[in-house]
Amino acid sequence: MAGLPGYWHTDGPVVGPTILIYLNNSWNTTWAGQTAFYTDEKNLEIKYIDVKPGRIVIFKPSLQHMACDLSFYALKKNILRYTLAYHTYYEF
Repeated sequence: MAGLPGYWHTDGPVVGPTILIYLNNSWNTTWAGQTAFYTDEKNLEIKYIDVKPGRIVIFKPSLQHMACDLSFYALKKNILRYTLAYHTYYEF
């Protein structure tokens, strides 16, 4: 929701990967809402994954990440970003 960005966190403790699926039927990049990942916390290097309908992102649950804020343009159009997150667990 615009004005309510996520916060930096890890998904744990879990054993398997985290799986994110972007559920919106359409998305305009001016609405922002990317998912941010620290690639190097010491040097504050961040990688952003753009929202794309149907996109699936799989990552280690120990990786620091957050949902970025939506833009004014999303707020103006009353747009929300919908994702489905699976926190997987498996045993050997």
